[in-house]
Parts: sequence; structure tokens; C-alpha cells
Amino acid sequence: MNPAVTETLLMPADNKYLLQPSIQQLHDDANVWLSELEFYKTELSFLSKIFEKYFLRIKGNYKLIDLITLELRVKSFRSKKLADLYKDILDHENHLSDLEADLPVQDEQATREEHKKHEEDFREFTGEVKNLKREVFSFVEKELKIAANGGK
Repeated sequence: MNPAVTETLLMPADNKYLLQPSIQQLHDDANVWLSELEFYKTELSFLSKIFEKYFLRIKGNYKLIDLITLELRVKSFRSKKLADLYKDILDHENHLSDLEADLPVQDEQATREEHKKHEEDFREFTGEVKNLKREVFSFVEKELKIAANGGK
């Protein structure tokens, strides 16, 4: 075997490239996020319906204020945060599709950094939605217990 080839084969690979996910993996991530955001859209719609139905049963201004605050937060998540994040990730996913198809796009490293930011935004959003759901369910649970005890 040629000594130059042997030397090249024995040189360590550049770890920077080995540790990075492929463009296909980034594309798959973005598609998973979009799918999960569709599910969150359904969940937040369900929570909004809970408020619409439950509003009629609430008595007492302090509870009404809590309920309105929760309802506004759910609507904000559904109409603003989720919509904005979905659009950003969809644009990113389309950009990744262009990269996969070898269409001219911006620097690949910039795309990877953008992907990391979207991943952080997605994680932050899912954590916020989980906390919001926990608050809503806790509120409803307390109110159901009060209603079961005859309003006491």
C-alpha cells in the first residue's frame, strides 16, 4: 500500500464533523417538531374549549380573575407563540429541504446554528405549555372538588 494513503488513513478524523448531525437528521428533527406543534395546537384548542364550557360555572370574582388569566394565557400560546414558532420551524424545514436538494443556500454552519436556536425555542415552548397545562388542570381539579362538596 502506498505510504501516503496509509498515513492518511491513520490520521484521526476531525471530531467537529463526526459529532454534527447530518442535514437529513436536522430535517427529521424539524419535521418531528412540526408534528408535535400540531398536537399542541389540538391540546390548546381543547383547553380553550374547557374554558368556554367552564366559564358558566365559576362563581366568585377571585376565581373569575384566575380563570380569565389562565384563559388569556392559553389563547396567547395558541394564537401567538405556537403560530410564530410553527412558522419559524416550517421556514427552517423548507431551508433544510433546499440544503438536501443541493440548492444554493446560506452557509451550512449558519443553518446548524439556526437549527440549534429552533431546538432551544421548541424546548422552551414545550416546557411552558406543560406548566400551563399543569396550572389549568390544577385549577379545574380544585373547582371540581369544590363543586362535589356542594360549593364549599
